[in-house]
Amino acid sequence: MQITDIRSIFRSHECYSVYKDCMFEPTYERFCSKAEKMLSDENMYILGCFDGDRICGIIAMKADGSTGEICGIAVEHTCRRRGIGSALVYYAAALANLSVIRAETDDDAIDFYIGYGFSHTTEIRLFDGIECRRHTCTLEITGYKPLPELWDIVDRDGTPKKRIYVRGIPMKPGDHHPSVIVWIINKDGAFLISRRAQGKRAAGMWEVTGGCTVSGETQLDAALREAKEELGLSLDPDCGEIFTNFTSPHSGKDGWAYITVWIFRQDFLLGNIVFQPEETDAARWASADEICEMISAGTFIEYDYIPALLDYLKK
Repeated sequence: MQITDIRSIFRSHECYSVYKDCMFEPTYERFCSKAEKMLSDENMYILGCFDGDRICGIIAMKADGSTGEICGIAVEHTCRRRGIGSALVYYAAALANLSVIRAETDDDAIDFYIGYGFSHTTEIRLFDGIECRRHTCTLEITGYKPLPELWDIVDRDGTPKKRIYVRGIPMKPGDHHPSVIVWIINKDGAFLISRRAQGKRAAGMWEVTGGCTVSGETQLDAALREAKEELGLSLDPDCGEIFTNFTSPHSGKDGWAYITVWIFRQDFLLGNIVFQPEETDAARWASADEICEMISAGTFIEYDYIPALLDYLKK
């Protein structure tokens, strides 16, 4: 899935078919009138969540300094309970660099805001002579990172759950997100290893490249992207094979990573490596014996599968 600006298509019938669920007595004409007002406001963020070419969620968020007001949020009914609404709120807040979000809603939607962590107050108002309960919701934001990643959620066997997760929000216990580890071995049997940059967890430790699979990627896509981002290297998909899959719990105990271990048999010159400064700051070729020595010395990140992988590659 992908979240992006949809101002250019907001007046479309496709957007109306999703957004109408957050409108009172919706018609396309009323929607177009509302859309015109929103589009004329330069402080309005209008974002859509896409599953392929299909739009499945929309948020309109008005920013006033560091405070944002949700003017409308809707998720297509077949896509609900997949984390899309939460992802839209989080992404809009990060994009607008907000510290407070406010929203007004009714009984039908209050559970969404409570579940997301909003506090709320309730009052009775009259609409056309009918008493209605209205809820004013407020969320104070801390620690948000601009343009967060979206991850697909899978089960412990890697089967998609058709839900997405926004990196930075605690996961549900038992949820897994796909990740990759990429071993690059050259014709001499040496492995390309890199050192974690200062500022990262386990800074200064050596490892092979890897990272999280973003929503919509395959595990192969993620392996190719991580090698390009962290080392500036273009892997040949035809040179890769999957060695194993395993699960690993988050340090915060809020979920798991479902990790695919890739092996690529390719040669590269160290001089062609381009480091991603916030990720890696050094690289070298190392033999299997050297990696075992580094694990014993506590300078290489250890995983249970590594001895089996090294034995497999010696054959």
